[in-house]
Amino acid sequence: MEELIKLNRDWFDSLFVSLKPWLKMMIASHKVVWVKCYGLPISLWNEECFIRVIGEAAKLISINKSTLMWEKLEFARLQVRLENHRYVRLVKEMRINEHMLSILLKEDHSVSTIDYCKGHFYNHDSSNSVSSSETYVEESSFSERSGEEESNH
Repeated sequence: MEELIKLNRDWFDSLFVSLKPWLKMMIASHKVVWVKCYGLPISLWNEECFIRVIGEAAKLISINKSTLMWEKLEFARLQVRLENHRYVRLVKEMRINEHMLSILLKEDHSVSTIDYCKGHFYNHDSSNSVSSSETYVEESSFSERSGEEESNH
């Protein structure tokens, strides 16, 4: 590898600020995964509500295009960033606009990279979000947690 880099130094320098040998301690602390959200009425499918449903354990990265376009109404698909050691599978009891709901969040392992590569998602930094008027979300309890989560959560 070192020889390859020496032979193509200009090209490598144009792509990378620096190159260092990999060490075991160099691991990502977070991962980005797709999550299916069941039980949330489509009238509440908006960025603000999704952020509150996901909670503080994860950060909303994007909303799948088919969710935004209401092409599939069985569940909402969200891309989230969370700590590497966590796995998303939980049920939340939440009060939303005076209604008690059980919302299931489940990591989606069936996602094809083709969807992501073709741009079939909504970027969280964009301004094209779906919205509804005055959504009030109150989280009341968790009924299921991942076995991999820390016990003090």
